[in-house]
Amino acid sequence: MTSKDRIRAFIAENFQYDIELIKDDTALLESDIIDSTGVMELVFFLDEEFGVEAEPGDLVPENFNTLNGMERFLESKK
Repeated sequence: MTSKDRIRAFIAENFQYDIELIKDDTALLESDIIDSTGVMELVFFLDEEFGVEAEPGDLVPENFNTLNGMERFLESKK
């Protein structure tokens, strides 16, 4: 399972959203799939699941609005 698939499954389960509708470029914030609290849940998930700690400067929409953005964020932290 890829990192995107793991994040997609987390979003579908925790935010009760149809997993089939979460594409790699779906704007999660703009589509109201997640909100600011949801971003924090994602930050905790990424830390727990992938061992990636987000710094305050990392908490920008580019890193958490899409699965593509989260994958780039994870890669930048490796």
